[in-house]
Amino acid sequence: MEALLPQALRLFAGSASNPVENKRDVFGLVSQGLPTLFSLSPSRRLPQLLRQQGYTRVLSFVPIPSRTLPRWMLPVGDPSSMLSGTCMYQPHKWAARAIKKALIGMMKMGWSGECCSKILIATTGKLALERLVTAVTGETEPVFAMSLGRQPAVRKLTVQVMRPSGAILGYIKLPLSVAATERVRNEARFVEQLWTFPKLRAHIPQVLYSGDWNGTYVIFQSPLDGERGPAILNGLHEDFFRALHNVHSSEIPGQTVINTVAAAWETAVCQLGREWDQMGKEVLHRATQRLQRKTMRCGVMHGDFTPWNTRVRDGRLLSFDWESADWELPISWDSFHFHVLVAYCFGKNKDLQFLWRDSSERISFMLFLLSSVCRFLKEENHEAIGRHMEVIGKCLRMEDDGDRTSAA
Repeated sequence: MEALLPQALRLFAGSASNPVENKRDVFGLVSQGLPTLFSLSPSRRLPQLLRQQGYTRVLSFVPIPSRTLPRWMLPVGDPSSMLSGTCMYQPHKWAARAIKKALIGMMKMGWSGECCSKILIATTGKLALERLVTAVTGETEPVFAMSLGRQPAVRKLTVQVMRPSGAILGYIKLPLSVAATERVRNEARFVEQLWTFPKLRAHIPQVLYSGDWNGTYVIFQSPLDGERGPAILNGLHEDFFRALHNVHSSEIPGQTVINTVAAAWETAVCQLGREWDQMGKEVLHRATQRLQRKTMRCGVMHGDFTPWNTRVRDGRLLSFDWESADWELPISWDSFHFHVLVAYCFGKNKDLQFLWRDSSERISFMLFLLSSVCRFLKEENHEAIGRHMEVIGKCLRMEDDGDRTSAA
């Protein structure tokens, strides 16, 4: 994680320099004329030394929970901005909620990062990211909080942009890998297209800016304020799905869906081993038997529809993180994804049989799982891949039991 922080800070600061470790580093880097420097372990005297060398703007952050395992980086200085920075993390598990509540309580009592390691960024003028924010929003003194994603292969630095008062202006995603860059591009395309449908605008963020920036590709989106999204599907989700599918949905031949999954699976399975090879062939074979002469209702799919990617405001469900969105997949797959991830993360409704009414829906569910494995492989999310194997195996055994019962 120590190696990750310099990468993320170079991207944020627009600097290719190495971290400042001591006084000698400062003079060495200053002599190179670098406009921006950063330090992962600044001394108390470092900010003053940097200002003496012409680095008039110094930003300080406290990494939470620690520098070796950073999830957030909160701005040090104005208490309003620091408190507002916690809004980018809305945990669902009770332990994480309790920790966040305690942290907020400490801030309200006056804590501003004392006794914690700090991260420092110093610049001779405005950061490139500050200039972008000013151009888009008009705010001349933006304040930032940051969050690092969990999956290394598709990791991004997400930046919460605020006014000095703590009011949130939006979120910027800075990809830290090639795969992450493609996902950010996909999200920009989808959200911009979805925004052209007025009835959907109340449910999604607006793209304020997207494009090539400082050697990478970024997206800057408006904030979605609200409470945590519920961990159980309810009428709010159904209203959202209805609005989403009114944008686009149609009946697609089952074989077309099977072919789409099979093409992705052919690329992925060579990295998964014999057991997955056999399992994938069996799922595709049974899908062909049951679905090739049927049609499947397909349309816009969010692709990562989970409680932590939703908010609720004014009786309406809001949804963000459209990186994995697709225009032409079975509309039931978003709810499949939601239920499966809730079962994995919270241990709720582990018996997933309620997700299908008949064998055809169970086959569609297995196709969804196979498609998800292809995505998880790109993310290097091996824990989820292992869990999907267990669920597919259980579904195949149920299919076998059903066939034996029919034969009897």
